[in-house]
Amino acid sequence: MPSIAFLFALFLLTPKHGGALRVRKSSSAVALVKQGMRWNPKQEPPAGAPCSVIVGYEDPAKADFDRVVNEYENEAEVYAMRALGMVTLSFGSKHSPCVAAWSDFQDKPGVMFVEFDTPVPECRLVQGSDNLGSDPFWCGCLHSEEQVFCEGRMVTGSGHHFTLSIVLQQCPLPYCAIPTSRK
Repeated sequence: MPSIAFLFALFLLTPKHGGALRVRKSSSAVALVKQGMRWNPKQEPPAGAPCSVIVGYEDPAKADFDRVVNEYENEAEVYAMRALGMVTLSFGSKHSPCVAAWSDFQDKPGVMFVEFDTPVPECRLVQGSDNLGSDPFWCGCLHSEEQVFCEGRMVTGSGHHFTLSIVLQQCPLPYCAIPTSRK
């Protein structure tokens, strides 16, 4: 199941489409997480790399955000997102305390998930797309019938496969969708 942090990020990056937010079915979001992002929230980053932990609570009203902030404020940058029921702890390159925090939150009552924060591939800037092969800027829509759109119009010079830099020059919030003539 995708984390709340990932779903919230998807919500924030979802462009307006025809006056309504365009959101994929949850099964597509699960496939996106499991396959498209090659994402593993339980795999710790290598030593020396930036390390952050995201904690999500079952009931934000019962979460003790102040205790978490007080406990970790000397070791990490702590961001309590009370309305979302989440806390992020950014340890920088301090690997050992980061992994210890991840481990400490595993069995805490009221905690819904604990993850290491991981970078999102660049092509994910275009909603509904992913990287093709080893080139981080050669992208493709997840579904073969989709093309890249911006504010209801197709992006010039793009199709099902596209170069990220060309698309981003034309549109700040591109997304993949099925052209109206094919629906």
